[in-house]
Amino acid sequence: MASSKWRKRPLAVSGGMSGVLFVLVVRYIDPSLSFQPPIDQYHHCNSFRSQCFASARAISQATNDALQSAYSSVSDFDRQYPNVIVPIDVENDDDWVEVAAQYVNRYGVCALLAAEESSSGGVVNADKCDAASNAALDRLAELHRRIGSRGEDPTGADGEYRYLEVVCRDPFGNRFDMPVGWRANEVDNEIGRSTETSFDHPGMPLEQEHEDAVEAFHSALDDIVSLVVQRLFDSYEANSDLCAAMSVASAGFLINRPGSTAQKWHKDGPDRGFIDAFVPLIDVAAELGPTEVQLGTHDEQNCEPNGEAAKVCFHESWEDMPYSVAPILNNGEILLLDYRTVHRGLGNTSPSTTRPLAYAVYKHEKMSGGDTAGDVRNFPAATTLEYD
Repeated sequence: MASSKWRKRPLAVSGGMSGVLFVLVVRYIDPSLSFQPPIDQYHHCNSFRSQCFASARAISQATNDALQSAYSSVSDFDRQYPNVIVPIDVENDDDWVEVAAQYVNRYGVCALLAAEESSSGGVVNADKCDAASNAALDRLAELHRRIGSRGEDPTGADGEYRYLEVVCRDPFGNRFDMPVGWRANEVDNEIGRSTETSFDHPGMPLEQEHEDAVEAFHSALDDIVSLVVQRLFDSYEANSDLCAAMSVASAGFLINRPGSTAQKWHKDGPDRGFIDAFVPLIDVAAELGPTEVQLGTHDEQNCEPNGEAAKVCFHESWEDMPYSVAPILNNGEILLLDYRTVHRGLGNTSPSTTRPLAYAVYKHEKMSGGDTAGDVRNFPAATTLEYD
């Protein structure tokens, strides 16, 4: 019997094909439930990294016996090559955009993966990721130097701290959030993008070399993510007279150093109309602290505004949720996450490897409150290091 392996393993739609990208959707099976939300087909693939686990097709009764029976009926061919691969051909096909938007709408999360045989170096080009990573790490070093000159411990070992340019988000240190301006230089008015796509973040400006690297990276990221987010926002307003115009509320880098601890489960906020895009800037092994997600939790109503913009939404019951997934992404691959989806960053248990990750938060202009609704919940007013 293999019932135990069904309890805590994610189901995945994925695959490998030269020159294309893939949409990965993951979901846990809770054996205590008698019925799962309808999913067209489950399949098994043991050849796509270590993240593609055993699954079964056309499951409606998710009991251990049913799972075991369904698994035994899956052919060896299906186990090796799932027939629900969703190729993303950026140049010639936009079907992947619709599928990715549906997955974010349905599960609150979707990962855009690069084919193992692809020569592009990732969903976002590896060279642009490397340049952005260097810019982020150089900036963090300079910000830490300035914090140290104030007589404070820049590692955060003395507790969390907050400046305009950097926030320590781990009570024991080594997890840093650095907001930066948005620098995408491509504009497509046909999909409702404002011509004012770029914005500055207050505080110490980027050095010109870093500015150029961030601009190239943001433009490459936006070329992919804006398609999915616009399609998703259009679906929100299919029966509404609201215009589904979008923009970017915030952007930055998350630096996870060795010794960081796992975050509490949380939602970035309670508001519909915000989508996070996370991009690791190196290949992420499990020990480097990937993002762990509770699928479908963006539909729950147990995250209420607490009246304090400086706090994100936490809920004690989330600590007890046993079914989650932490996609292992490579350099330049993208995790799309509804702002309301319960998630956490895991700790970096590696001996010496720092994990840099870039992010952007897309917002629906009308649903999120327009230009006045930045990401103030996660980035309230703070002291600047610009003049240190």
